[in-house]
Amino acid sequence: MQHTQPETSNPRKRPASQSPPDSPAPARTGNRSVPAFLNKLYNMVNDPQSNDLIIWSETGNSFLVKRPQDFAKEVLPRFFKHNNFSSFVRQLNMYGFHKIPHLQQGVLQSDGQSEQWEFSNTNFLRNQPDLLYYVTRKKGKDNENIKEPNEMDINHILNEIASIKKHQMNISADLKNIQRDNQILWQETISARERHRRQQETIDKILRFLASVFSADKKRAIVPKKRRLLLENSDSLESSEQKTISNDSQTNILPDNEADSSSLVLDINNPGNK
Repeated sequence: MQHTQPETSNPRKRPASQSPPDSPAPARTGNRSVPAFLNKLYNMVNDPQSNDLIIWSETGNSFLVKRPQDFAKEVLPRFFKHNNFSSFVRQLNMYGFHKIPHLQQGVLQSDGQSEQWEFSNTNFLRNQPDLLYYVTRKKGKDNENIKEPNEMDINHILNEIASIKKHQMNISADLKNIQRDNQILWQETISARERHRRQQETIDKILRFLASVFSADKKRAIVPKKRRLLLENSDSLESSEQKTISNDSQTNILPDNEADSSSLVLDINNPGNK
């Protein structure tokens, strides 16, 4: 009687294509677990046709985006359904990529120099696509923190617009008040000019009246003097005429007396004539 032993599986007969369970799956075999954005990003950075616009850094732990506008127009549409560079950067931030600042950024550059952006992630390295599995999208508070700045920016912009509108309305109200005050001052100026004109006319009338009164008094003061002179002249003429009349009357009387006296003398001399 022969005893047969159960066949045991030989681990050496495992297919070479099968990877051990503990080893991280590469990007090609792990498409179901690695987000499509990361696979597209990795392929885009590795694509030699776009090295003039996107390329790995010298150390291989980050990638560079050269001429962002040209990159958005030429490279993004080949891998994504948009050509918006801001949206691309926002997706990088959602997956934990960080922008590496450079001293040249924010400084005026010559025409020969081009602007470039550098992004890095601890699990996004050159020739290590298996690490993409560990690049996860931010969730919960982190995701809310990503969305909140945009919402806060929009709310801040809306609040600024509202405050600007309110400030503009206040300025418009102040301008209306200034215009109203200016109109009131203009009307008061016109009425003051009219009152001044009337007062000036009244003063002119008073001056003309006083001038006429004083001129009449002067005439009255001059006329009596002339009348007194005329009266004195007439009185002197009358007195002279009276003197002449009296002289004439005296001369007329004297002959009679002389006749009488002569007759008396004759009578005395010739008493016998009686």
